[in-house]
Amino acid sequence: MRQAIQICCLLVALSGFALAPSAASAQALELDRIQSLEMGRALLAQGRSEPALAIARALLQHNSRDSDAQVLKAAALQQQGDFAGARRTAQRAHLRGDSAQTRFEAAMLAGRSEFQQDRHTRAQFWLRRAAQVAPDDEARALAERNFRQVRRLNPLELGFNLGLTNTSNINDGSSKEEIFFMNLPFQVQGSSRALSGTELRADFSLRYRVAQSARSESAVTLNALTRSYRLSSEAREQAPDVRASDFAFQQIEIGAVHRFVPEQGRSLYELSYGVGRSWYGGDKLSDNVRLSLSQTTIVRPRTSLQLAAYVQRQRRHDDSARSATHYGLSTELRHNLQNGGQLSFLVGGQRSEADSIQVRKTSLRTRLGYALPEPILNMRLSGSLELEQRRFPAGGFQPDGRRDTLGTLTVFAEFERLDYMGFRPVLQGELSRTWSNIPISERRAANLSLLVRSSF
Repeated sequence: MRQAIQICCLLVALSGFALAPSAASAQALELDRIQSLEMGRALLAQGRSEPALAIARALLQHNSRDSDAQVLKAAALQQQGDFAGARRTAQRAHLRGDSAQTRFEAAMLAGRSEFQQDRHTRAQFWLRRAAQVAPDDEARALAERNFRQVRRLNPLELGFNLGLTNTSNINDGSSKEEIFFMNLPFQVQGSSRALSGTELRADFSLRYRVAQSARSESAVTLNALTRSYRLSSEAREQAPDVRASDFAFQQIEIGAVHRFVPEQGRSLYELSYGVGRSWYGGDKLSDNVRLSLSQTTIVRPRTSLQLAAYVQRQRRHDDSARSATHYGLSTELRHNLQNGGQLSFLVGGQRSEADSIQVRKTSLRTRLGYALPEPILNMRLSGSLELEQRRFPAGGFQPDGRRDTLGTLTVFAEFERLDYMGFRPVLQGELSRTWSNIPISERRAANLSLLVRSSF
């Protein structure tokens, strides 16, 4: 090995690298592996990639699996503009690295090389790998910061959520076993009552920026979601003729979004449009067209206000009388507290117009949310309480109209220590209850979900 390093150091000396006052002469120097790596890094810091690359190659000639030498080689190739070669070498270093620091540096180099080739999504992948093997909190913060910078520049944005839920009511069935109509008792049976089981959900989103200026950007979007179920043994006994696939739900939407900030404005405006289709139980359920507008304003340094409005047209395939047009308005205030917590408050309303009195309604809802400033037992906690009032017109079995009140309590616990490449498990608990003047419309549900989400 010393012979190889002597040759490299001779080349370095000939190139005029100043190791010491007497090193200007062209003579071979005997350096060990650590000293050679330090010399190579010093050369790179001076922008002298050729002698640094020679040192890296000499080290690899002695030991082709030297991951630190591979990192040095990748950095030298990157400095020379050979980004493809740098990425390949960094990838090998990451695979063979015997320390967290080496694997971190290799992943960061691979990410930068992909970024320099305008491969932003691949760069984000490598930056997630860098965050995963970061040797300390400072290194991880650097990887996360670089990831966010690349994400802002990447025209392609991908997102997904996965979830597994144990639920007491997969079919939105009644919580009543018996109701009275005209003072006569009636049994609520089968799938008209709540069925318990397990829900598997997957959501996917794609956004591709097609135009951008200093104050605006436009993108095309694709959103898809799916819900599938498994009935519990109690549910199968309660409704033996019902299959879990009867409640499966899928939806897909393609659309466009335009965001802009007016000159000298403090508000961000977003206009979006989407067309889609949904399926229920394997059959087509509805075709949808949606138009949304929102305005987000920073009213104070730690406070934002969002105003939103939308209109949606649904054409039902199962029952034309249930085709509807929905109009909605909402306003949400978010405030970051001085202790690091976050408080939010939302008020919204919706009006639905349809021939069916089971669909035609007006509703008003309020939601109060809070996120704790510090983790408890390595869990970052947040939650919300929501109340909604719904009013349906008179007719049929509701001669006085139907009045529902829905309450929902939701708690999230994000496990900070269980992290893989920036993805963390989140436990979601939800309790909901619907009170109604029509007994069969009363509902109760208790859901416990395990979700996977990105932490940055």
